[in-house]
Amino acid sequence: MFRGLQLQRRRLISDVSTRYFRGIQNRPLHSNRWIISSDTFESRQRFIWLVIGANTTIFGLWQYAKSTYDVKLNRFMHEHFTCSRYGVQIQHRFHTFITAAFSHKDIGHFLINMIAFYTFGSNTIHFLGLAPFTAMFFGGATVSAIFQLVWPDLIPKSWPAKYNTNRNGAGLGASGAINAIVACNILMFPRNMIYLYGIVPIPAAVAGLAFLGLDGYQLYYGNSDIGNAAHISGAVVGLVTYLISRNRFRRW
Repeated sequence: MFRGLQLQRRRLISDVSTRYFRGIQNRPLHSNRWIISSDTFESRQRFIWLVIGANTTIFGLWQYAKSTYDVKLNRFMHEHFTCSRYGVQIQHRFHTFITAAFSHKDIGHFLINMIAFYTFGSNTIHFLGLAPFTAMFFGGATVSAIFQLVWPDLIPKSWPAKYNTNRNGAGLGASGAINAIVACNILMFPRNMIYLYGIVPIPAAVAGLAFLGLDGYQLYYGNSDIGNAAHISGAVVGLVTYLISRNRFRRW
């Protein structure tokens, strides 16, 4: 009898799960707070994995160029997958505003960004919809790359960073685009818990303000090898996306 009840329970769970996932493919999803826009579940998930796949491929090319001492490939990667003032202003490689957002040389940088993208992106894309999410991702990548380049010219003279910022460095990484996604997600769900290092629980709003504060601190003092201007400008893109898109949602 007990085995029979277990079998019936498994069948019931399987049936409910099948109906649920079929439903989210064909109609808007609901949560306790938002109504989700109506495009297919598969198309959203496909975009997430396409971005991760592209980043993985380019990361692999960096590693191959490094391990084989391929000078030609290494030069090609630097010219087309990093964003610099020289590359944009002199060589007119405007495509690097986008391509640099798919580019990571270090394993730590690559893993942190891809984990953050999957964690926040897989959630946010189902609430924004594929088209707005895609626009936010590429908008965040472009705006953050541009702002990172022009920031040295905008630094107030009274800030220590005015004399401690590298104007000619080359930037790469998806952090600007991912910060847009994270900021939009935090604005949607400010009370969600983020686990720092997978252990320490912090309210999303507090964590977001803390990271922005750290970026602001480093922007003020300079001498940082991190794209702090890209981080903050990416978060602004996320804020703008939230403000534009929130009228499309209905709170429960």
